[in-house]
Amino acid sequence: MDDIVLRDLSGAIKNSTEKWPLIIDQNELAATFLRYRDTNYMNCLDAQSMKPDRFRLALVGAIRYGKPFVVDLMKYDQELLESVRTVCGQVTPRYPELFDELANKRILLDDHFMRLVEPGKDGKEYEAQYFNKSRLDHFKLLFVTSNPYPCKWLLQNTLPIKIVSAGKADDLYDF
Repeated sequence: MDDIVLRDLSGAIKNSTEKWPLIIDQNELAATFLRYRDTNYMNCLDAQSMKPDRFRLALVGAIRYGKPFVVDLMKYDQELLESVRTVCGQVTPRYPELFDELANKRILLDDHFMRLVEPGKDGKEYEAQYFNKSRLDHFKLLFVTSNPYPCKWLLQNTLPIKIVSAGKADDLYDF
């Protein structure tokens, strides 16, 4: 997962013009792995994570520092995806299309993400001159679900990656 998703060694994520990865992992090991990596991890069932200002700061920080922004939908992907859409709508009145632009990568075009920055409130390190291309290129939005059958919107608007756990040696051969 580190090579394929986080470092994107194949370039599949970077070369996809409009789609971010959807990690499908019934065992929830991917979510645990990503939570303890250098990511901005959002647990969509956690009321604190889903507060609009906290969500905004986590997103701006991930963009600023070139980190993955992980949206963990657990097994409730359809319901929690609507919660993410709602929170995005509450983040700032200057950016009503935030969810759509985040989901299809347009947030990175022409510095659209700068509409998320609140000058004077967010600190000097979030001024426009501190956002650089090399870090922007490392930003990723990662949807994670443990639902083996994700909702239609996720399947149509993401690059689905299913995590398959390696079985015991006995499971690999049929005698």
